[in-house]
Amino acid sequence: DGTSEFKGFITKEEWDSICDSLFNEIFLTGWHGVFYNSEIIDGTIWNIDVKLKKKHSLSYHGCNGYPPYWNQMIALIGSILSNNGIDQDKYKV
Repeated sequence: DGTSEFKGFITKEEWDSICDSLFNEIFLTGWHGVFYNSEIIDGTIWNIDVKLKKKHSLSYHGCNGYPPYWNQMIALIGSILSNNGIDQDKYKV
């Protein structure tokens, strides 16, 4: 179905580094709303859920529209994707 999901283990140091980048370079908390581009009829639907401590999570989704710093976010998690056999280039816009 084309979906990719990673459920695995990364070290605390790796997670801390990813979180630092997500919140201080990619500004994940500034991604508001749904990212939708109605000018494209057939395209890509995506969803990202970031699970944080104490069962808090952030959820973002879109259809043919992407938030600022999308490619930087894909590059940030690129090693996790590639270590699990997922081609990160297909997620870049």
